[in-house]
Amino acid sequence: MHKFMLSSVALLLAGCASLLPRLVPPGLEVVGVSLAGSDLAHTQIAVQLHVTNPNARAISVQGIDCSLALAGTQFAQGRTDAPFVVPASGETDFQVTLNADLAAAMGVMLGQLGAKDVPYTVSGQAHLAEGLIRNLPFRKDGRLALR
Repeated sequence: MHKFMLSSVALLLAGCASLLPRLVPPGLEVVGVSLAGSDLAHTQIAVQLHVTNPNARAISVQGIDCSLALAGTQFAQGRTDAPFVVPASGETDFQVTLNADLAAAMGVMLGQLGAKDVPYTVSGQAHLAEGLIRNLPFRKDGRLALR
């Protein structure tokens, strides 16, 4: 009897899970990087990100763990706990402050002298406020204009 009940519950849960809409990962783009603060021991950079939600439902984000690499060199990482919502089929900008290794960044920039842009990779996890999926990994490769 217990096996029949457990099998019935498992079948019911599997059926319900197949009816849930799948969350399509949002699009992400770095739109700006600026110096947020610096002292002898630490350098912080503010990274402005633009996110596009292709889903028919809003995505509530509790916080972001994020790292940034320039030309293949990892040089900044950080976490924000500032919650925000990406509207259904919409877009928004948000900012994350990262702790940076300025020496690594300068090495990358010296290697890119004369270049108009530099390749970047931003990656991490978005911690969602609701739903069955609570951690949504992301990775975006692109090119950042040098001025």
